[in-house]
Amino acid sequence: MKRILGFTLTVYLFLFLWGTAQAQSKTYEIAMFVPHSKGDSFWTPLENFMRAAGNDLGMTLRVYFAEGSRVKMREQIKEATEGPNKVDAVVFQNFKQGGPSFLKIAEAAQVPAFLFNAGVDHTKAGKPREKYKHWLGEMLPDDERAGFDLTNILLDTALERDIPLGPYGKLEMIAITGVVSDGAAIEREKGLQRAVSSRSDVELRQVVPANWKQSEAKQRFTKITKRYKHITVAWAANDPMALGVLDGAKEINMPIITGGVDWTNEALQAVQSGKLVATIGGHFMEGGWVMVLLHDYFQGKDFAAESVSIKSKMGVLTQKNVKAYFEQFGDGNWEAIDFKQFSKVHNPELAEYDFSLYSVLNQFTASAVGN
Repeated sequence: MKRILGFTLTVYLFLFLWGTAQAQSKTYEIAMFVPHSKGDSFWTPLENFMRAAGNDLGMTLRVYFAEGSRVKMREQIKEATEGPNKVDAVVFQNFKQGGPSFLKIAEAAQVPAFLFNAGVDHTKAGKPREKYKHWLGEMLPDDERAGFDLTNILLDTALERDIPLGPYGKLEMIAITGVVSDGAAIEREKGLQRAVSSRSDVELRQVVPANWKQSEAKQRFTKITKRYKHITVAWAANDPMALGVLDGAKEINMPIITGGVDWTNEALQAVQSGKLVATIGGHFMEGGWVMVLLHDYFQGKDFAAESVSIKSKMGVLTQKNVKAYFEQFGDGNWEAIDFKQFSKVHNPELAEYDFSLYSVLNQFTASAVGN
């Protein structure tokens, strides 16, 4: 009897160790869905950062481009979650409010899903692991705070530069937002409105959409300034639209205080040259952090023990600190970062996930020195 029991325990131990080894050796494939076309100024660095993380963690990345179509993204998610070549997890944003339908597809296919960049209404879709059990988590940038901070930076800069006030003794400002149904546009405008309502030195004349596009922002800006002659500040919900404002201002020879969100390379250069006041961003790094969380989940270290809803903080880059950013990240060499150091599986002493820009700077510097 003892011999049989001992044999049985040996078999169980072998199967457990074999299963653990299999889980650790398996290469997991993650599908990420881009709402725009290939080469987008925000999504390209996000993809590159995400892929670099996957390379360190033994994960591969399959990328789909929806080219502005919510219907196309839905079909792509179906394709990725069906058949013999279905992926191990899907990562997407709430593109044009399609998030709940995307979650349903993943749930039906029993494929883990992670929502990032733009979130869903929890009153309708629930929270991660509630209504949809395979919806593992969400990581969302603090877009409301970004819109709030950008507003105050632009207005304070205008006052510091003694920009002429309007006929009512206030700064006159217009705002250009993205796709009005997008979560990022909604949240950033909330921050704008909160900042404006807290100040007595500004008059917000109008908020107009430009669908995240530089060319549309240029057209909107030149048109709106014909109506409002005393505009000196233009808030933009992303960098390309801020650059579009600059294009329009140059065309009509009109000085303007403007800035955006996303940390796109062109915008960073415009900040360095003084054409843009500021860009707020860093949330492209979310793609890499999602890879870390999924890696740990698949290896049996569930991030739910800490949180299933994570807010990522954005940083402000102005002429004062953009040079330092370029010195550290200018070449986009994300492979120099050791992403295993952000994983609780590879770094068991890590009490909490640290996805701050400061931690990345430390990793980047340490890795560069090590090479």
